[in-house]
Amino acid sequence: MWKRIEEILEGFRKEFSYKSAYKWLIVLVIGIMVRTDKLGVTSVIRNLALRPESYESMMRFFRASSWRLSSLQSAWLAIVNRQAPLWRHQGRVVLIGDGTKKSKEGLKMPGVKRLKQESETQSKASYIYGHFWGCVGILTGTAEKLACLPLLLRLHDGLRETADWDESEETGASHITRLVSEACQCAAPFGPALLLLDRLYPSVEALRVLNAWNATRSARVDVISRLKSNAIAWKDAPEGKSGRRGRPRKKGEKVKLWELFETKRAEFQKETLKILGKDAIAERYSEDLLWGKGLYQKLRIVLVREGESRFILFSTDLSLNPTDILSLYLRRCRIEGCFRELKQQIGAFSYHFWSKSMPRLNRFRKKTEPLPLESATSPKDRERIVKTVRATELYALISVIAMGILQILSMEFDTPALRAQLRYQRTPAGERISEANLMSYLRQRVFIFMAFSPESSLTQLIRSVQKPTESEKTSNVA
Repeated sequence: MWKRIEEILEGFRKEFSYKSAYKWLIVLVIGIMVRTDKLGVTSVIRNLALRPESYESMMRFFRASSWRLSSLQSAWLAIVNRQAPLWRHQGRVVLIGDGTKKSKEGLKMPGVKRLKQESETQSKASYIYGHFWGCVGILTGTAEKLACLPLLLRLHDGLRETADWDESEETGASHITRLVSEACQCAAPFGPALLLLDRLYPSVEALRVLNAWNATRSARVDVISRLKSNAIAWKDAPEGKSGRRGRPRKKGEKVKLWELFETKRAEFQKETLKILGKDAIAERYSEDLLWGKGLYQKLRIVLVREGESRFILFSTDLSLNPTDILSLYLRRCRIEGCFRELKQQIGAFSYHFWSKSMPRLNRFRKKTEPLPLESATSPKDRERIVKTVRATELYALISVIAMGILQILSMEFDTPALRAQLRYQRTPAGERISEANLMSYLRQRVFIFMAFSPESSLTQLIRSVQKPTESEKTSNVA
């Protein structure tokens, strides 16, 4: 297993011109995979027995200019393409895009803003102050053992003022269009792809971004998503009469999609599907209609009724049959499990990066008052703020890499012999080894792996920054 981890991480070596920068990436990835708490980078120092002065070196690495986030992101996509057991539907990989919000109390953290929680969970506040993250994942494994392996995790809101700052990678685009654009870029190394999105994402701007991408690429990306209950579509435009003056019509009769549940009740067909591991009987009706005011793109609309639940799906690929559209969309929930593991096990959002140059967040700011980032006019202050944003996103990317490696290991080493060595569980996971169990196994054996593999590059890099052992101290004194 230690050799497999080394093989995966070897793909990042060429992205660093200095060995020390590559060393800290390796140390952080391994440390996040085996740490017992989620208290930032200090937990890595404790769990790998590193020297205390390593903390300052790690902080310099996060703000260093020896790495580029886009290059590391591209390297991770290439590694996943080569090493991960990708799951494909009719020859196409399946990507999942979504956003998540993390509350942050830091008053000098770039990107922190007031956010509204759309979750129906009563334990969450209606409004929070924090960061808004956009995530893109890819389905890996087999149909029986699927997991959403994270590919990308970027800050998507609160940084529009930095769009024209030097060295800033912030585009200033909305969260919806940016997520679709980043998902298309993630799909480039994998070839043709299907993108699963939540119901809050369908928009005319998002489809225009998607169409612009497909117009210039041979590998097509299609979207499967959910429409709101008040969605409106149109039938095809009627054929114009010859000799009639004026431009041809773009659309025909208007259709209120929710009303089709009643008007097309007799045309619904029954399907037996697996929902959360259980067989369920659902009824569906499909029709190709035009959607999007001003765009009028033809979509395959699928109306689904399962018990008392009703929802409307669509696909930009008109060749997909309604059953495939429904079964694929049901797999979108895998990204929710990905978010849960990133938060609870990996600690991807346990960062504490801030900057003195960042204007203090005013939680009682009025709409007429300027935003905090607008007050940063000094080039030096802007440079420091951008470095803080880069450090935050690098920490998130390292967490993504750590979780991705854990998922690859859980697929490849899922054997009865390994399961017998994992921690006790009253109700063990039936599909595959969970990230939490694998982290516990690695945590107990990381130093054993290093002892039995002294020639490994991972072992040598970690030992170069560890505290000296008692025998090493004695030899030095002698």
